Amino acid sequence: MLALEFTDTVDPAALATVVVALVAIVGLFFTRRALAQTQSEIDLSRREVEEAHRPVMVPTSFARPVVVTTGVLAVPVSNVGMGPALHIVASAKLLDSDGKPSAAGSGEQRPAMIAGLGAGEQTTLEIKPSRWTTGVSFELTVVYSDLAGKQWGTVGRWVNDRERYEGLTVDRA
Repeated sequence: MLALEFTDTVDPAALATVVVALVAIVGLFFTRRALAQTQSEIDLSRREVEEAHRPVMVPTSFARPVVVTTGVLAVPVSNVGMGPALHIVASAKLLDSDGKPSAAGSGEQRPAMIAGLGAGEQTTLEIKPSRWTTGVSFELTVVYSDLAGKQWGTVGRWVNDRERYEGLTVDRA
């Protein structure tokens, strides 16, 4: 069994060595905790910078979407974020007048695709659904990337009878 026996003759060098070792172990413990906390703060700062400089694509509220000709849906959008939106792809699903998925279905379509849109810029995306006509309600989905290659998505429902977008969400894709 391990036992310590103290006598009147304690070597001061040995005692100092034990104390230094204990202080070193305690120091290592606190250093490790501080490093973990620092890494956590660095990760949080990195996320905050990425969030602050990411794109945010939204349909514009001052210009309504319109079917310009049968089979061509023009949807004005803006990048209201601080960074450029890259590899933008937009599609639409047909909705009924209550904003619910249409029983008729959306049919075939060619999504709108553009290479990029700078911060604060606007454009009109041309989605090409087959046989859509004026006055439709639809769910718009816009998927895009930021400079770091992370994908983001914006989804919203244009309800034609109310002439507005509803349920707009912007999140990681």
